[in-house]
Amino acid sequence: MPDPDPESAAWTLFFDGAFRRRSRQHGAGAGAGATLFQGTVNKWNVACFLPSSTHTNNTAEYIALIEGLSGALHHGVSSLTVKGDSALILEQVRGRYSCNNDRLRRLRNKARRLLHRFDHYELIHVDRMENQAADRLANRALDSQRTKTECSAHGIDGVGYSTHAIATGPAIAAGTSRRPTVSATGPVDMDILSGDEAGEDNLEDDDAAADVIRRDRGRTFPVLPVTADSVPVPPVQIEVAIQVE
Repeated sequence: MPDPDPESAAWTLFFDGAFRRRSRQHGAGAGAGATLFQGTVNKWNVACFLPSSTHTNNTAEYIALIEGLSGALHHGVSSLTVKGDSALILEQVRGRYSCNNDRLRRLRNKARRLLHRFDHYELIHVDRMENQAADRLANRALDSQRTKTECSAHGIDGVGYSTHAIATGPAIAAGTSRRPTVSATGPVDMDILSGDEAGEDNLEDDDAAADVIRRDRGRTFPVLPVTADSVPVPPVQIEVAIQVE
């Protein structure tokens, strides 16, 4: 039986974020890591250093997701499985969890817009052991305090890549012209993509959430409506009469 064509193997993206408080050696900062596989072959990595003290672990997770999705689009990926160990981020993107923080909401909407550019995608929560590669990349960015990309087609920090973290020349991997490029927009942590790329953030949250849920192979549960007037239903109490002889 012939071996399967490696070029037809499924694409998988792992993403993770890391945050460290200010220390004697370094100021506060965060790191975002994403790694892209085609089958079992590692095609692309990014370790993104985020020096701003206003970052949190959640913003780092979102930026890792955004960087990873951008990298996948650059490589002409049309069908993608996304794996991360942050249940909060994945559920906010799906629409199951609300997102009340303005900064996180803009990042979430940015991630949703990128997801909509794929023909098919799936979001899967994994444990930290399965997400070790992305975790190492996020911590590598913190240790080195620099952003670095590694690509099988473009080399290390090559001219043939473009991310939201570093403004370099946009390009698509050789032989892949199916998907449009994602142009560089400067550092993500500068007011979250300059106000989330003013003019783009007109996607209705409810419609976006419903679309993500519909395309996520049904691996979600309906959102339960909860309002200020919602009250928990008290448990049923059963009285048991004990007869003493």
